[in-house]
Amino acid sequence: MYAEEPMTCPTCHGPTTREATNVGTLDVCRRCGTGTRVEVVTTRPRPPQARPGSKDPPKTPGQPTGDLDPVPVESGRSGEMIRIHGIDLGASCGIATLEQDGRLVAVRTITKPDVRKARAGKPATKKRPAVDPVDARPLWMTWAEHVAHVRAALLDLVKPGDVMAYEDVRRHSSTDAGHAYGRILGVVEEVAWIREATLVVVPVSRAKMCATGHGRAEKADMIAAALEKWGVECDEHQADSLFIAEVARRGEE
Repeated sequence: MYAEEPMTCPTCHGPTTREATNVGTLDVCRRCGTGTRVEVVTTRPRPPQARPGSKDPPKTPGQPTGDLDPVPVESGRSGEMIRIHGIDLGASCGIATLEQDGRLVAVRTITKPDVRKARAGKPATKKRPAVDPVDARPLWMTWAEHVAHVRAALLDLVKPGDVMAYEDVRRHSSTDAGHAYGRILGVVEEVAWIREATLVVVPVSRAKMCATGHGRAEKADMIAAALEKWGVECDEHQADSLFIAEVARRGEE
């Protein structure tokens, strides 16, 4: 397949983003996360030439030149500062983006499909059946959809050189909560690797300390603190992601 521009997804016909990965060039769907391998036709750049009369071999950007530092290679946003992305990991995933000066760029929550339906009034169960009792699909399918949505959102937001931050939670309220945390953490690490972003791990309770001055703040306190600082009404997951990003922005240990 030859393509000069990203194509639509062959699975759901959603918009795609051209990505360079270790397995080749992929068109990654922003809606379902499906990756389609493509072969991009490009012209090969002219190799570097040595200066006339010089006995030294030609140098390429990024290679050491004698005792000098390597030649810097341009990366990141063209003409833009890096951004800090805070992610609250879980079945309801909060994602907040801040500028380096602390200004709010965007904040959102991506919620697993069956959780959305349960909140709409359909009862859930504490058992672990093969088929989701709320969504009426296999459990792995609802999780796959949620992970794909989070991955597509992060790939759309994060640019090379940005900072991604998440909270290092070691104890969870249930096994399902631990599995949810691990699933989204894997996506965060993958996107950080693809985008060559800096990954920051925020200690537990540090975001609450940043928001309220103490590490045992309630959810309502976090929401109120986010409203006061950024002037936005948000849910608990968005509030957590905002202050996770703020801790990373300040560089607090």
